[in-house]
Amino acid sequence: QPRSRGLGDVYKRQVQILDGARNYVLGCAFAQPGNMAVDINGGTGHGVVSSDFEKMASGGVMLRGGAISPSLVSADHFAVNNRFRSFGEVVRVNQAAIDVGFGGPMGTWGLPTVGMRVAQNDLRTSPHAGILWNGYQHAIEYNEASDFTRISEDLGAIYRFGPNIDSGTVIRYNHLYSSPQGEGIYNDFDHVRARIYGNTINLQTPATSSRGYGIWTNTNTASGGAVVGLPMSLRVFNNIAVNSRSNYSLHSADNGTIENNVSYGKRASDFLWYRVTTDTATATNTASTSDAATLQSGPNPSYASDPGFINFAANDLRLRPDSRVYLDLPSFQPIPLEMSGLFDDELRSAASARIRTPFVVTAPATGVNASMANLKGSLVYPCLLYTSPSPRDRG
Repeated sequence: QPRSRGLGDVYKRQVQILDGARNYVLGCAFAQPGNMAVDINGGTGHGVVSSDFEKMASGGVMLRGGAISPSLVSADHFAVNNRFRSFGEVVRVNQAAIDVGFGGPMGTWGLPTVGMRVAQNDLRTSPHAGILWNGYQHAIEYNEASDFTRISEDLGAIYRFGPNIDSGTVIRYNHLYSSPQGEGIYNDFDHVRARIYGNTINLQTPATSSRGYGIWTNTNTASGGAVVGLPMSLRVFNNIAVNSRSNYSLHSADNGTIENNVSYGKRASDFLWYRVTTDTATATNTASTSDAATLQSGPNPSYASDPGFINFAANDLRLRPDSRVYLDLPSFQPIPLEMSGLFDDELRSAASARIRTPFVVTAPATGVNASMANLKGSLVYPCLLYTSPSPRDRG
């Protein structure tokens, strides 16, 4: 059994799980805690599922545990299908709906954390971050985030800060939107070798804004800050980013995997390129302005007109089967946006789940709900065009 502390402890958490195995927070409602509503620290296989969080003084869920030395040991904690609204109402900076080993407002930027899964959560209304993370071998996937960085900028929906590591983390199939002051996926001051793919980003950045990056990777260029031998090449592919000041700003060494990324509706630039080189004698990285011809591994097209979204005005960034993207990028894999966000289960009703109308080639569907639709014509869920895992997802 875990050691636990309740509402009356000094931290003002509502649930705290220390050590133990396979303890679950299921279908709960949390409101107005003084600190993280759920703090999972240590043990294995703990999870928070299909719960609701609102009016949070600071953050919602903190996940930490596992071991990083002498070898990586996964804790296998998870936060899945949770709904977050209005968090960080008192502690405004460096708080998140879900904190994966980042350390919250203390800014420790690296609690020992290995092997967490954050999936299919719906995060809205944050003064700063959506998801903060650090550590190794996480899966951050199928989440929806909007209305973040409302008060303080220089952060994003999915954000990391810390030393250069080969994290083994994957960030995929997240839908990030309607956050005019924020960044989308932002790996700041570091290089973490995360695989970033299948994400759809529509920040709707104002034309006058000096910020707003869809996918932004950065590099620690401080003297002695490099990790000699750590590959500095990016793995960013098969994403869609629109309506940002810069849809992509990418720092990478040569021989990365940067391809099949789609850009549309940029405010200032589609892609910004920076080439990273490492002085092994001084363990120092340098980032210098570069170009697509030097750094990309395959085409990354930019479009001046709608390339064939199902409903761009309604933020439906799924691609029509006849989209120009499939002609320009034959290896582009359809993004399963239907699977992002909340789903109905025995703990969450269909009324609060995300429903995306199937695309109908010849006529619109009627009577659409979580389990059925009436239509005449050809029914297409674009993600079902997906044939096999990308080779980039296998390693």
